[in-house]
Amino acid sequence: GRPVTGMQHNPAVAALASELLHNPAPPEPSNVDGYPAPPGGKGTAAGGEMKVIIAGGGTGGHLFPAVALGEELKRERPGTEVLHVGTSAGMEARWLPKSGHAYELLEVHGLRGKDVISRIKALAEFASAIRRARSILSHFGADLVVSAGGYASAPTAVAAIISRQPLGLRER
Repeated sequence: GRPVTGMQHNPAVAALASELLHNPAPPEPSNVDGYPAPPGGKGTAAGGEMKVIIAGGGTGGHLFPAVALGEELKRERPGTEVLHVGTSAGMEARWLPKSGHAYELLEVHGLRGKDVISRIKALAEFASAIRRARSILSHFGADLVVSAGGYASAPTAVAAIISRQPLGLRER
């Protein structure tokens, strides 16, 4: 993908990438051999290839730091595959297709209106976005999910929790 201007080798982004790569969430005990393999089965603890989903966007304040994080993860560990998840209504829907970065878009918005019908529709849309995000996680085989803020991040984070995927939270 195309580098994000002004974000290349940003010390804060580099520190977060290093933290995510070198200090993964502790594995949950299993009753078979002590600990399960990483979800993607790629040997992430040993420095192997890694698949990371970074969810977030809506505005440049969420999107561009998320893209910079993905670039830093790939720079630090070249075998890393990054998939960005955003919304069909955010600026990522226009920017990501031109960028060369891998991406998926969710149909999700904030709560609109104050009437009961609008809120019920928003909750149904959110539930649908969680189902879609779980499908994306499953098909991509993510080893790690990073929630970077914005409307796409919440259903993707919930999907990661439900799917018992390691989840990192990053807010601008």
